[in-house]
Amino acid sequence: MFTKTPKNHVQANSLYSFFGSCQKIIVYFLLLFMTLGCNSTVVFKDEFNSTPIGQPPGPPDTGISSVDGNVRIAANPINSASVDRWLRLRRVSANTSPLSTYEGRLTERVTKSGSIRLQGYVPASAPITMSIYFEPPDIGPPIPLLHIDLMKNGDIRVNDNQVVGTYQYDEEVVFLITFDLKASPPMATYLVRGGGNDADGSVQVPAAAAGFGFGKIRVQAPFEGVSAPAGLFYVNDIVATKSE
Repeated sequence: MFTKTPKNHVQANSLYSFFGSCQKIIVYFLLLFMTLGCNSTVVFKDEFNSTPIGQPPGPPDTGISSVDGNVRIAANPINSASVDRWLRLRRVSANTSPLSTYEGRLTERVTKSGSIRLQGYVPASAPITMSIYFEPPDIGPPIPLLHIDLMKNGDIRVNDNQVVGTYQYDEEVVFLITFDLKASPPMATYLVRGGGNDADGSVQVPAAAAGFGFGKIRVQAPFEGVSAPAGLFYVNDIVATKSE
């Protein structure tokens, strides 16, 4: 027999869910503050606002960037009235070469503790997987410290083998990552939130990569098979800090 839930009970549950999510983010920022303290230094910052819409991105505020493929500055996909600009990565066909890629290089590598945050957005009209790699500098091995995918089916996947949450199309997705590379074992802690079930946890960083530190971020529209459709996604406000 179906029992109708009282309206005030539904509202209470909704408020509990809302404040629970807010509390999680507040706690995470407190952990960031306690981990990095007041001595943190910005080692990469790219807000994409200095370049006209339709052009490849200009130099970041801090650090160095490079792009391959169909990567352009675009209007805010969430609010068309906003002057804030985003970076759009597009796959125009299944076998597009080179892959659409944005790479940001830090001014200094993080060898002890540090953090990085950014925003993402996958439109429901043309969704494809968003792959983000947190990597050592070029002197290190080709092994990421951490790899996060926003999968086309709405899953959030870590290191190719763990589904840790979900997100929604047409919603801003916030990524908050911290590294403790001198811990035993070295660790990465993540919070990814985008309208679904938050991805919130920690994973061990490969020792071979941790030894060289965190030196660059790579965002890519990956190859997804010969029958994969065209599509696109957006990123914005990438900021990395170190505290050592």
